[in-house]
Amino acid sequence: MNTLEDRLRGIAADSTDALGTLMRLLDEDPATVERVCLALGAADAPLRRGAELCLDRLKPERLAPYTRRLVRLASITGETLQKAFFARLLPLLELDRSERSRLVILLEDWSTETGDDHWHASLDALVVISAADAVLARRLKQFLERLAAHGDPRLAKRATEILVAVGVA
Repeated sequence: MNTLEDRLRGIAADSTDALGTLMRLLDEDPATVERVCLALGAADAPLRRGAELCLDRLKPERLAPYTRRLVRLASITGETLQKAFFARLLPLLELDRSERSRLVILLEDWSTETGDDHWHASLDALVVISAADAVLARRLKQFLERLAAHGDPRLAKRATEILVAVGVA
């Protein structure tokens, strides 16, 4: 029988069969969700990628008990693909004030890494996470204004687009 880790690696290798089997297992055994979340911190890249692909398909409420762990894992990742994954996933979760504040700092940092593809998702995540808090919204506005004035041309363009979209430019 395949282990959970084998199934996650199979998903990373583009096995639709492995994904279907694992999704059924997650429905039958909710404790498996925790094990998949833990796999995000593994040294094995295919294992991490399989976990990301699996968690991408879960409803945010299934991940709610693991929000704190996911925020912690996001704060220690250095991998570009994983940064993009967390930037897409974390705004979907219900975050407390401390988690939002922690993520805003992290996402601001990721947003300026223009050599990688996750900067766009990070900026979008910043907007969503900051919207729920007046202090963070002011911080976001200041951050975007700095990017628009002094950032890399791609960042400056996107920052200006966001400022216009939220009606502060």
